[in-house]
Amino acid sequence: TASYIEKINTYTVTWTNYDGTVLKTLEDVPYGEIVHFDMKDPKREDDNGIKYDFNGWNIPEEEITEDTTYVATYTNQYEVDFNIPSSFKTTLENRYFDNGSMIEEPLAQHEIYDESNKKVIDGWYYDSSFSNLVIFPIKVNRPITLYPKIVSAATVSYRNGRNTITSINDKIESLTFDSSFATAIDSWAFTSRTKLKSLTVPSNFYGFTSGNLNTTITKLYIKGGN
Repeated sequence: TASYIEKINTYTVTWTNYDGTVLKTLEDVPYGEIVHFDMKDPKREDDNGIKYDFNGWNIPEEEITEDTTYVATYTNQYEVDFNIPSSFKTTLENRYFDNGSMIEEPLAQHEIYDESNKKVIDGWYYDSSFSNLVIFPIKVNRPITLYPKIVSAATVSYRNGRNTITSINDKIESLTFDSSFATAIDSWAFTSRTKLKSLTVPSNFYGFTSGNLNTTITKLYIKGGN
């Protein structure tokens, strides 16, 4: 009697990284078998403000019916550089955002304030010459560098022999100063205030009365000894 040997077709299965680098190869994989990549997930190095996260393979790992190559795919995250000077105290940091994310105005979520130099941020720009204003929210679909326009939290003028605060920037909610910065506040400094809620002044301030305040200020602190 005749005997028959059933021949099962076999195939080669290859896994490669995005750039064609071979990660693993299996030969003689029987028809219909399912095989999986059993090594650590592949990686792609960050590049010029773009971060890559492994996102599986270009096709599902299913039954093998022919020679098959799986190619690693990645999702993109883009870095947003806020260019915050080191002298500023803030929780805002440069970070990566998923492709397509929307960024709101940072000042609405973070207090960004240089107390020692009495500086605040008055708007964000796409250029260091502050000619291209950022209109929030913005969509992140590439690495982005933002430039904060830094201005004085308060304007100080020399009046009647004293350094006197004559205006306060309307971007801030709190202001602290000592006698090295100013020892008097002009009554007009608060006429246009809309956000200032907390004010800390030195004990030797001059010419300051409750009449200077508007209704937005809820806390007034007087520092002793300076």
